[in-house]
Amino acid sequence: MRFEDPDLGVDAAARLGYPVALKTTDPHLRHRLDLGGVVLNIEDESQLRAAITTMKRALASFGTSDFEVQSMAATGQTVIVRAIEDPLIGPVLSFGMAGDAVNLLDDWAHRVPPLTDQDISRMVRAPKASKKLFGHQAFPPWTRPGWKT
Repeated sequence: MRFEDPDLGVDAAARLGYPVALKTTDPHLRHRLDLGGVVLNIEDESQLRAAITTMKRALASFGTSDFEVQSMAATGQTVIVRAIEDPLIGPVLSFGMAGDAVNLLDDWAHRVPPLTDQDISRMVRAPKASKKLFGHQAFPPWTRPGWKT
């Protein structure tokens, strides 16, 4: 839920239920923990208000003041799934491991729908960093009931 006034953010968090995540709405900063664009695992109103104040200060030089509060997802590997409408080929679905893999290395997989379950499985395995999902070094394999690896 998008907001600019901290009271609206607190109201939104109360409706969603804690814990929540606070993010800037700036598309270039909203996934950047290192630049202060996101704060995770906010447990209550006082933590949310403090996070809003800190984020406003951290992002002031970027000229952003709109924020979003979201329900916290379970801990695990962070991925990005993006859908766009390409003017030449139509819909395109993209998948990548969030963070440096996508931001610095452009480590994405792209597919054009319609997609079968095998297409999706291959797409998820295509980025080099996706090894983190399947048990690489210290990363435990991601599991979910019904998921076919």
